[in-house]
Amino acid sequence: MHKLLLMVTDAFMLERGTLPYCYFDLAGGLVGSASNVNWKIDNWKNEISDIEFEIKYYNADFCLIAHSKKLFINGTTSALPMGGIIKLNDNDLISLCNYKIRAKIFTNEAEMVTLQDELSYEENKKMLNEFIKKNIEDIKMPYTSLQEINEAIGE
Repeated sequence: MHKLLLMVTDAFMLERGTLPYCYFDLAGGLVGSASNVNWKIDNWKNEISDIEFEIKYYNADFCLIAHSKKLFINGTTSALPMGGIIKLNDNDLISLCNYKIRAKIFTNEAEMVTLQDELSYEENKKMLNEFIKKNIEDIKMPYTSLQEINEAIGE
């Protein structure tokens, strides 16, 4: 069982409605702003093309095929050429416009469960923190300031 997880490292930068991650299986898929891609990145700034890149599984490896000239891999200074193909490695960093996308490759089910639990914990912690910040006046707690709440929840 091989799966590829692509996840935006700074999820707070995502536009509303964009999932911060997407799993790809052996069928691969497309990433961009079009409605029919596997991972749709909202595009109200018109930075993201309909199809930015494609994920293919080939010869037991996940590969990225560039459909634009806006992709940089692992901090390189020159963009991947349109049509360029690279083999993705675990922990590769894909730069697309202002987004940094981390690649995580899974080869067994146990790895996926652990990361899914970690993602769920981080997502729930962030949602709770946002809720508290928005509703601070209505929450009856022994805290007197937002700073005390942030300290209590580890922010």
